[in-house]
Amino acid sequence: MAYRTQTQLAIQNFSLSAHPVRKELIQALLVVKQSAAVANAADGGIAHADADRILEAAAEALKDYPSEKFELPAVQGGAGTSINMAVNEYLASRTGLDPLDSINRSQSTNDVNPTALRLALLPIYYELLKHLDMLYGSLVSSAGKYSNVKFLARTHLQDAVPVSFGQMFTAWASLIKERQEDLGRFEGELLTLSAGGTAVGNELNASRTYIDTFYKDLSERTGFRFAESADKMAATMSQAGLVSYAAAITGSMAVLSRIATDLRILASGPAGGIAEVDLGQLQKGSSIMPGKNNPVIPETINQVYYYIAGKNLTVQMANEAGGLNLGIMFPVLADAMIDISSMASSAVELFRVKCIDILKPDTERMQQHLADSSAVALLFNPVLGYERVAELVAEAHDNGVPFLEHLRRSGVLTDVQIENELEGK
Repeated sequence: MAYRTQTQLAIQNFSLSAHPVRKELIQALLVVKQSAAVANAADGGIAHADADRILEAAAEALKDYPSEKFELPAVQGGAGTSINMAVNEYLASRTGLDPLDSINRSQSTNDVNPTALRLALLPIYYELLKHLDMLYGSLVSSAGKYSNVKFLARTHLQDAVPVSFGQMFTAWASLIKERQEDLGRFEGELLTLSAGGTAVGNELNASRTYIDTFYKDLSERTGFRFAESADKMAATMSQAGLVSYAAAITGSMAVLSRIATDLRILASGPAGGIAEVDLGQLQKGSSIMPGKNNPVIPETINQVYYYIAGKNLTVQMANEAGGLNLGIMFPVLADAMIDISSMASSAVELFRVKCIDILKPDTERMQQHLADSSAVALLFNPVLGYERVAELVAEAHDNGVPFLEHLRRSGVLTDVQIENELEGK
């Protein structure tokens, strides 16, 4: 077999405008090939000297990534066979070994590609959890900082009740913590591999010595404690665990987008909106309107969520379309998984550094909005009844005065009684 033949055919056959297969996946596959070489040498499938040549060639590619050798498009047919063959043929060209009988020995595209994908996802996964934890810490810190700042809560974008601005941050922090904990349960999924299952998961052409050595070497080589799937056939036919993981990432970004939307609303203005939060001016807001400032980071987070939601659908559909014993739409699934994981991680960090950590509340405006509203009216329901309080709210609105001012003028309650209700006595 001429080296690079299958890679060149893939480039010709899948002549799309799609970007190349992601570097993270190719690099992970190079590491997988290193462990496979060690395992094949252990069971006598290849000579130890040949294994050393594979190890050296892969190490060189990992150190100085030859991107021009892996330019095949990310979207391709064949369940990712061309991805696996591109690595096989590259290593063969560097070692003089056969790409199938030596480099790919005891392996199938169908087990090494999903293994490489999980290896590629793990560092991004831990980074995402770290960034979520840092965002959670920033939100908790802001909750304490603004615990005494009075704030007008809104429902349906209408005045509701008085709370503290710190309580808003506490609520946002709780939402992030929930998503962080949800994502935390996927570590086991990413550490569980189908390697050794070969074509359909029944371990044909892979010895027990090969399989045991492979998992031991890959764990030692990467620092991750990998485990064999209890059912390699199920793990070969479906990536259902990754579908759930993608959904969890999407859910986390939906929460982030929701918080971003809240901040866009609170920052609206400065004259014609709420304008209770200053998000800082990171860049000019308009090419024609001088002085305009846009909430560019929250807007970015909204768009990241929309993008990830679309990629999440790609993962779902690609997995569903597998058919019998193999998830044949692996290429687009893998590309989407790496994409959304990386983008989610960087988006969380961006949101923390360039939005949450630098925003400033306009406490005077918050106080004024609260004072001008009827938000405290419900505190008087127990003593005056809902209907009477509603009448007083309407009268205050008709007279163009704040509710508390009208209440005091009405003489319905003494000043002492009013203060007692406001203080919850």
